[in-house]
Amino acid sequence: IRHATHGLQMLGQDDNNPSQLTMRILIKNNLWLNIGYPYTVPGDQGSGRGLLYISDVGAIQDLTVEHDTFFHSGTVLVPGDTGLNKGVGFTWRNNIHSHNEYGVLGGSSSPGKATLNKYFAVPYGYARNVMIANPSPQLYPPDNFNAPNLAAVGFTNVTDLKGSGTDYSLLPTSPYHKAGTDGTDIGIDWIKLKSATVTTYSGGIGPTVPPSSPRDLTVR
Repeated sequence: IRHATHGLQMLGQDDNNPSQLTMRILIKNNLWLNIGYPYTVPGDQGSGRGLLYISDVGAIQDLTVEHDTFFHSGTVLVPGDTGLNKGVGFTWRNNIHSHNEYGVLGGSSSPGKATLNKYFAVPYGYARNVMIANPSPQLYPPDNFNAPNLAAVGFTNVTDLKGSGTDYSLLPTSPYHKAGTDGTDIGIDWIKLKSATVTTYSGGIGPTVPPSSPRDLTVR
């Protein structure tokens, strides 16, 4: 997913009509490139809404975000505004992303654990994430990592925080190689992602394969 104003907006319930709760969502092995940058003031890392926005109009239940790699200009996680409804079964693990100005921040809280505790029911999972250039790692749960800059992450070939590059896997020398909760690299599985998108026609990261011409088509 690349060149978008924001990454993903989710609602726990329809905010206009009666609906059931959103639940049992897995977001895994996604690469988010150049999110927010085309629409922000150059150098303003805090512009724009968070990459993943979870509305508290009926909090989402059993949401897991894992093994994603984000290159974005703003807040990575905005769980909601009021915090009146807490998400149950929330897990955010094995991801790589920048802190930028606010990191994890709700509409009426401060960054880090204060936001997580306000918007998600305990116990929640927040572990083995690599946050780039986090000025206040003590505000976040333990068992997470702070990379002082992009180079310290150890990507195979990524040149800037917009995600320019050709290979988003981690080098064997990266401190986050095989450091995930499941014993694999933190961030995306680049080989699996390339394989899954190799035939994507528009926006694919593999060779461009145009769609086949229709056969036996009758127009009436």
